[in-house]
Amino acid sequence: MPTSELRSRYYEYLLTNIQDTGCPSTTMLDRIEQAIPDRESFERYVGALLDKVTEDRHPSPMMLERIRKLLARLPDDGS
Repeated sequence: MPTSELRSRYYEYLLTNIQDTGCPSTTMLDRIEQAIPDRESFERYVGALLDKVTEDRHPSPMMLERIRKLLARLPDDGS
């Protein structure tokens, strides 16, 4: 199996875990951020985090700060 496919499978596993967990651990979030294979995956991950905070009446300040930092890393695409 090609390395790129293995990386994608690992990323998908982590993303699913984060989506299915009410409050994902910092360790899990750190792991997925190190495993993000491309921009599309990065955007999907940030979208999953945004879904988490918008579903929460009192979102975690740590999660909001993490999202802010992630968005700062993403160059503006002009849209």
